[in-house]
Amino acid sequence: MNKYLVLVRKFYAASLSRLEHAKWDPAVVSQFMSVLRDDVILMPTANDLGAGFAYFVCDIAVEEMVKAAEAAGAGKRRLAGETVLALLEPFVEGLVATKNKVLLTRLYSAVFSEVARHVDEQVTPFDSVDGVGLAEALFERGAC
Repeated sequence: MNKYLVLVRKFYAASLSRLEHAKWDPAVVSQFMSVLRDDVILMPTANDLGAGFAYFVCDIAVEEMVKAAEAAGAGKRRLAGETVLALLEPFVEGLVATKNKVLLTRLYSAVFSEVARHVDEQVTPFDSVDGVGLAEALFERGAC
């Protein structure tokens, strides 16, 4: 099982590297994020078979985003706040749509608590994110 999880982590990291290589083109980012949203994060709402996979992706997402930003180098192809928000979109959709209480808890603890901490500590790439704007956007999405 450990080898499988390492493979998933490497695939996620390679996907972020590919997005960086594409200069974070919004169309390419959107395409990857839609796959992540539909086939990983929201899949457990249809059945719980893929829930463990979704939990693991939640666990590694923020850490791998930080690593990808560090690999890009300070100031070189720096992620815009909009790009970071696009990378978080599948997880926002998961918060709004999931009925899986464990996934909801994992999204909160592994993704959004970490994002809030990194925004507060000004950790790259989250130093380009408007924390208040992010909180308002999350609140607005949840109120729908």
